[in-house]
Amino acid sequence: MKAFLLCLTLLSFSSLASTRVQCVAEGNKFIIDGISATDIRVTFQNETVRADGYLGSDEVDLVARFSSIGEMTLFAKIGKTSPDSYIFFMGRKLSVSCR
Repeated sequence: MKAFLLCLTLLSFSSLASTRVQCVAEGNKFIIDGISATDIRVTFQNETVRADGYLGSDEVDLVARFSSIGEMTLFAKIGKTSPDSYIFFMGRKLSVSCR
């Protein structure tokens, strides 16, 4: 019984640690997966790379380097429309919405 409770507890903590956020900027979709506090991955057009930065429950702030589009910078409030939320990629700064 103790082993079962221990496994259940570990599984519940691991599900809390992973976070998935989808951001959209002018039809471009970015999926951000927070595997752990130090492992953040960004997917764009079937290319997934590791990112440096922060992914929390209310905000994302990161930099990722793709081979197809180069470097991307993202700062956004999650679930809120904010004029401060932006994504910079392919030489353009765009408004972004994340949920």
